[in-house]
Amino acid sequence: MDWICHCRQHHRKTCSSRKDAPAINLRLIDCETLVVEPGRSESSYVALSYVWGSSAVCEQYSLRPASGGTFALPCVLPAVILDAIAVTKSLGFRYLWVDKFCIDQANSSAKHQQITQMDSVYEKAELTIIAAAGVDETYGLPGAGSKPRSTQPFARVGGLTVLSTMRDAQDSIRSSKWFTRGWTFQEALLTRRRLVFTEEQVYFECGAMSCSE
Repeated sequence: MDWICHCRQHHRKTCSSRKDAPAINLRLIDCETLVVEPGRSESSYVALSYVWGSSAVCEQYSLRPASGGTFALPCVLPAVILDAIAVTKSLGFRYLWVDKFCIDQANSSAKHQQITQMDSVYEKAELTIIAAAGVDETYGLPGAGSKPRSTQPFARVGGLTVLSTMRDAQDSIRSSKWFTRGWTFQEALLTRRRLVFTEEQVYFECGAMSCSE
């Protein structure tokens, strides 16, 4: 995406990572193999910020042991994670961090360790995908998968087609369920680059610029 390339080339001082080392015991989803594996220091990755579903829905998704201490993702994934994997690959990245699968939810000590270093996880991510549409993980990212975007209003006057401007992206973000959660403030604040999916459009923001479609 041109926005990310521009940021990398022109905002190195503003948008470079301030962390020297990745988070301890970081695990990442390999978007090519759909396996959760230990992250390496040289691994560039994208993070996902989203609203979880109900506890009953969350219990449906369990990792499956694979070879070499890795874990295979469930055969069926929440729409937002499935779409985030597709977006990650389309942007030229291979690895994605998602708390549901990259934190061992059944291991209380490991979970505590990861929670205490959320600043490193999000700050080291090259980009954070923010799901600011829908109310939970089943909704997906509009325009990235099966969920369509809201249609841009238009009218035909004679032989002309008049298009309405899109809703301001910041207004869409502030009115989203994602924006109401306290921990999302930390995720959005700590990450260097944000790619926000709203009902109508995609919005990009970094430490030096903001762009919308």
